Amino acid sequence: MGILAFLLNLFHIVLLAWADYPRPNYYEKMEELSKLVTQEAGITDVKFSSFTWARSFPWLMHCVIMVFLFSTCYAVITICVFKIRKYVREAFTLSVDIGEKDLSLEKLKMERLRDYNNQLTYALIVQAILPTFEVIAMSTQILLPIFYPSGTTVFIIVYTVIPLYFAPVINPLSTIFLVKPYRRAVLNKIFGRNNGEMTHASIKNNTGMPASKDQQRSFNTVAPIKNGGESN
Repeated sequence: MGILAFLLNLFHIVLLAWADYPRPNYYEKMEELSKLVTQEAGITDVKFSSFTWARSFPWLMHCVIMVFLFSTCYAVITICVFKIRKYVREAFTLSVDIGEKDLSLEKLKMERLRDYNNQLTYALIVQAILPTFEVIAMSTQILLPIFYPSGTTVFIIVYTVIPLYFAPVINPLSTIFLVKPYRRAVLNKIFGRNNGEMTHASIKNNTGMPASKDQQRSFNTVAPIKNGGESN
């Protein structure tokens, strides 16, 4: 995954360099635009890291490719969400049948596993939605100067960039607040309280009779199970 992310970022850099790099034939237009920005907004020493015509072929191709990449990523996320939920639902149904025969120990494990999976799924969905706000901000920066050229355009563009710097903070915070064990650990550290839960379960022996008190054990973790109801 790290290699794939690196290749995608490298591809995006090459694509941007091809689509909107400030080439020498744009220098005259950039100079005119920098003077207008200085006159209207009072900003001096304007430099351009990218400059191109909004309807040029390289820029339009860049937009099409980025829309395709974003759509592909969201399609993969959607498919994974449905596949995971289907697997957990089927595994939970299997554990219900098994749990009717062994004091519902495996059923208890799968209930906890399903609960944690739902929390992680919600956290991943939120993390997948967050980049959408970045796309909205970037689209605002691209389209606003085209359809609403005015003296306040520069200030609006600057202010839409500011929330993007909080994205690395919002991502882990969403996981902490949506996943119950993480949330419980953070609240325990902040408020100095222990919200830990302990699950007590009685295990039957091989004869099918309930185990004695000395043989009963407490479980506070959930282990994944193999097909057939055997724990790892």
